[in-house]
Amino acid sequence: MILVTAATEQEIAPLRQQFTDCRQVDFLVTGIGLVETAHILTRFLERQGTRYQGLIHVGVAGAFTESSMHLLDICLADSEVIGDMAICFRDDMGSLGSSELILHQFFPCQGSLLSHCRRWCASTGRSIHVGGFVSVNCVSATRRRGDMLAATYDAISENMEGAAVARVCRSYKLDWLEIRAISNMVVDRDTSSWRLGEALKRCAAFTGDFLNHYLS
Repeated sequence: MILVTAATEQEIAPLRQQFTDCRQVDFLVTGIGLVETAHILTRFLERQGTRYQGLIHVGVAGAFTESSMHLLDICLADSEVIGDMAICFRDDMGSLGSSELILHQFFPCQGSLLSHCRRWCASTGRSIHVGGFVSVNCVSATRRRGDMLAATYDAISENMEGAAVARVCRSYKLDWLEIRAISNMVVDRDTSSWRLGEALKRCAAFTGDFLNHYLS
């Protein structure tokens, strides 16, 4: 059985509608942000035990300008990092890491779900981007900050929950995959250029097709 999670009902509803009669998929809205996601997902897994073979987290993301991505592109995470758990300067970030501190900040995605999805995309000719994702508590409202995060973490996109999902999955030894559609570019904030509704539909369509293949 697969657990599909998303931060909001808006992000998960189009996908849930595709699997109303499927007993192989469960759905969970985790809430917005790292803390809420970790809390809700942990409580849910404690109640459900070990019934899931994997977890797929879905949603939208902002693409960094140097990522080569465009609006509505699909991207998969090969790693997640908590981007603002750091020493924040005006135009730079310094690491909190030292011999005295143990940080759980970086989470590589190395399970079979990601490799399976990549093979499926290759075999069907689907265009995707695979790379590092940055999870933040404070959404970037300027291109300058986005470019700094991208360079600091060698990342392609920004979100607010993925690293929390990855951290919880590590604790439960649960295979995970993160699928997002690009709703906006990380530039000086201009919501009039965002394509949120289309990105939600695109992510749901892609994920639904993959789940149907994976579960068949």
